[in-house]
Amino acid sequence: MQNIGLRITIPPKMHIKIRSRLLLSIFCFLFPPSLCQSNPESPHYVGAVVEYHPSTTNGNVEAAAFRNALNYAAIIKKAKEINSNLDIIVFPESALINFDEKINQSEEEWRKYKAPLASYVPNPTEKVTPCGDENTKVSKTLEIMSCVAKEYNTYVVINHLEKDDCTNCSSDKINLYNSNIAFDRTGRIISRYRKYNLFLEPGINVTSKPEISIFETDFGVKFGQLICFDILHEKPALDLLNKHQVADFVLSVHWFDELPFLVAVEVLAAWSYANNVNLLSSGYNNPSTGTTGSGIFAGIYERMPGVFRSETLKNVLLIANVPKVRNGVRSDKVKNETILYEFTDNEVSTIEDKLTKHSSFWFDELSSYTTKLLEPNMDQFLTLCKDDFCCYFNHKAQYNMTAVNNREKYYR
Repeated sequence: MQNIGLRITIPPKMHIKIRSRLLLSIFCFLFPPSLCQSNPESPHYVGAVVEYHPSTTNGNVEAAAFRNALNYAAIIKKAKEINSNLDIIVFPESALINFDEKINQSEEEWRKYKAPLASYVPNPTEKVTPCGDENTKVSKTLEIMSCVAKEYNTYVVINHLEKDDCTNCSSDKINLYNSNIAFDRTGRIISRYRKYNLFLEPGINVTSKPEISIFETDFGVKFGQLICFDILHEKPALDLLNKHQVADFVLSVHWFDELPFLVAVEVLAAWSYANNVNLLSSGYNNPSTGTTGSGIFAGIYERMPGVFRSETLKNVLLIANVPKVRNGVRSDKVKNETILYEFTDNEVSTIEDKLTKHSSFWFDELSSYTTKLLEPNMDQFLTLCKDDFCCYFNHKAQYNMTAVNNREKYYR
C-alpha cells in the first residue's frame, strides 16, 4: 500500500471536537465510505423512499412475495451504489405481500386468502435477528429483508402482513395486522407498528388502543412509525408529536388520491410543514387507481424538493440528505443533493402489463361546499359563505406560464 503523507495544522485553541471531525473526514477519504454513515454529530442523515409497483401474483401470492423481496434487495443495493452513506430506506404499504386485491369477497374469504402469507413478528424487546436464525418463526420474506439490512449496513423499514396467535378471538385463532417492521444495520428487528386507523381493509384486526412505535438510530435520530390513513387521525400521530417529541417519521402508504383535498403528496407535504417535522413517505405505485405519491419532506425547510408523483407505472428511488432537528431547530447546513432514480425493467421487473395506465383520481362529493375557481394570475380579496358561515381570503399568486404548454398534463 502506498504511503500518503499528510500535514494538518490546527490552532491550539480549537475545540477537540473540531479535531475529531477533521480526522473523521480524512478517515472517510482514505477508507470505504460504508464506514462513514451519519453519526450523532452530523447535520443530516441520508434517507431514501421507494415508489414501488409490486409484482402481480398470477394466482401465486407466495411466489410474487418472494419476487418482491428480491426486488427490494435489488433496490437497496442500487441505493447504496448511488450513495454509500445511506442510513435508512423506507418501502410502501402492502407492496411486499401484494394480493391483487379482489373487492367482492367476504371478511372470512379475505382472511383465508391472506393468512398463509402473514408472518409472526417477534416483539422488538426480544432482540431477534431473523437472518441466519434456524429457529426463527418469521416468513422467508422477512428473513430476506433482515439479511439485506445486514448486508448493506442500513436501517430498513418494510410493511408486512402480520399474524399473532390469540384466544377468544376469531375462528382461525389468529389476529391479522397491517404492520410496519424496522430493522437496524445488523438485521435485528428493532420496531414493530400495527396500523390502527384502517381504510377498506376487511379481515384485518386492530389493537385495543393505538400503539406508540419509536426506534432510535446510531446516527442520533429517533423515528416514529405510521401507516397511510394514520396521518389523517389524531392518534397515534399527535401523541408521537406532542407526548414523545418525535421530529422524524417513517410512513408507508397505499394511498388513493382524491380530489380536491386528499392528494397524497399535498397532504403529506402539508402535514410535514404544519408540524415542522421530517417525513419519509414511501408509496405503492398504481396510477390507474390514483395510487401514487412518495416524498422526503422536511417541514418548513425550503431547500427540500424531494417529492415524486407518477402518471404511469414506475419503480422509483428517491434519496436525499435530510436535515436533523435538534431541540426544535433544523440544521441549515445541509447540501441539497436529492436524487431521483427510475428503474428499468431489466433492473426491477414488476410491470408485466406493458400497456400505459394513466392516472385516475377519486373525487370528493362537493355539493356541501361553496367553491370558487381562482385565476392563477390575479390578486383578489374573496368572501365565501355557506349558510351563515363565511371565510375571507386575501389571495395573491404568481404564475409561471412557461411551465405549462399544450403537451403538459395538469389539473386545477
